Order: sequence, then C-alpha cells, then structure tokens
Amino acid sequence: MSGEQATGAIVLDARVDVSGVRALHARLAEALATETPLAIDLSRVERIDTCALQTLRAFERTAAARGITVRFALAAGVAATARRLGLQGALAQDPEPDTGEDHGERTDRG
Repeated sequence: MSGEQATGAIVLDARVDVSGVRALHARLAEALATETPLAIDLSRVERIDTCALQTLRAFERTAAARGITVRFALAAGVAATARRLGLQGALAQDPEPDTGEDHGERTDRG
C-alpha cells in the first residue's frame, strides 16, 4: 500500500459478525464513495467471524481496484483468525502485541 495518509476512518466494535455485516457493508460502501485513503480500525475487535472477514477482504479488493489506499489496524485475535481462514495476506498490517487474553475468535462459517 502506498504511503498516503488515511483521511477517513472506520472504527469497528468489539464484535463483528454475520449479524452486523449488512450495516458494515453499508459503512464500507459509503467510505468508498469518498474516494479518499481509508483506515479501518479493528484494534478493539474481540470477536470476528468468517463472514465479516470476507466482507472486509472484498472491500479491500474493491478499494484497490479503484486506486484507494486502505490501512488496517488489527487486534492480535483478528490476525490469528485471518491466518486460520487462509486470509493471512489480506488485511495485512502488523497486529497489536498479544496480551495473552482470549479473544474468543469465531472461525465458524455461518
């Protein structure tokens, strides 16, 4: 990703899952419409599921295709879940240091 400074930021809640994906998708679509570099903050996320990660990955790809820089701040649990799902190349940023806490990641596909 380029060194552009992110001008828009989306901070996600502690739980990001299929129940909130429609609202997440709407927020991401609105952010894309600004056509400015974006920052997605997942540093507070304690639980994330497959559907939410796939939504973020699709958003990342769409933004890249439009030439929009997206930077992600990941909690260690989010990075670990992405690795387990084979999405380790997606949402690529350095995770926060692992505090040893159980992040309760969900890797279910539903």
